[in-house]
Amino acid sequence: MINELLKYIKHVAVYKTIRSVKELERFNPVDMNEPFPEKLFPLIESNFRSLQHKYEYLRNVKFGELNKESY
Repeated sequence: MINELLKYIKHVAVYKTIRSVKELERFNPVDMNEPFPEKLFPLIESNFRSLQHKYEYLRNVKFGELNKESY
């Protein structure tokens, strides 16, 4: 996920740069070989679902029943 976040930061930096230069306003980051990282949102969603699962488990566990392998 770190690599996808770094790609996103680079994409945004290129976007901001081309929007700040009048001569480059007609371009998009993909034109500068900096496409939006397609794996980013699925990775965030997967990470969110995993955290949600852990939260639900911890919320429902009874004292003394905590099993780290279950979440």
